[in-house]
Amino acid sequence: MSERVNINETVKSELINLLNRYVSAWKNTELSLPIAEGYAHLMSPCIQTNIDNEKTTWLPKIHEQLIPLAGVEKGMEMLIHQDIHTFYGIQFSADIAVLYKDIAINLIQVWNEEDHIRLQENIICHLVAQRKAKRMPSVFIGSIDDEDKIIACCNMTGRVFLESLTNGSRVYLSETIPDFLSTLTINTVKCNL
Repeated sequence: MSERVNINETVKSELINLLNRYVSAWKNTELSLPIAEGYAHLMSPCIQTNIDNEKTTWLPKIHEQLIPLAGVEKGMEMLIHQDIHTFYGIQFSADIAVLYKDIAINLIQVWNEEDHIRLQENIICHLVAQRKAKRMPSVFIGSIDDEDKIIACCNMTGRVFLESLTNGSRVYLSETIPDFLSTLTINTVKCNL
C-alpha cells in the first residue's frame, strides 16, 4: 500500500526546523548536544557520544528516502495519512521535549529501525482499540503528563488534537502537523537533566 506515499515537504521542513531549534536550545542552555537518557545501549545513527551506560549525546539523522509506515497499512488494511508517514519516516531522533502554549509535550520520534517496528506495532494496537470503540482513527504523535491524553493526528483529516484515550474526546490544536510543529517552542526546562 505504501508505494504511493511521497514525502510531504512541508512536514519535513517544519520537523527539521524544530529539530534544529531543539539542538540549538541544548547548545545554548547546556553547552552540549542534546542528551538522551536510556538510549545509550540502543544502536542508532543518532548517537554522537555515550556519556555513561544510560546517557548519550545525539543529533537527528535525516533519511534520504521516506521510511513509510507500511506495516501499519498492511496490518490495518487502511491508508495512513501522508503527513503521519512523513512525520515518522524522514529521520531518526530521540523524543523532543516541547511546549504547545502551556502544555508540555514529549514529541514521539523514532530512534532506530527496531524502534520503527515497535512504533508500528503500537500504532496498530491504538488503531485496533479505536476501531473496537467505533472512533475516527487517529495516530499519536506526542504524549503529555496526563496518561489518559495524547497528541494525535486524525488519520482522515490530518488535524492535530489533544485526544482522550478513555472516551475519545478531542480538543482541536491545529489544522495540520506542519502548522502544529511551527507553533511549538522548545521546553528548555527539560534540557536540564
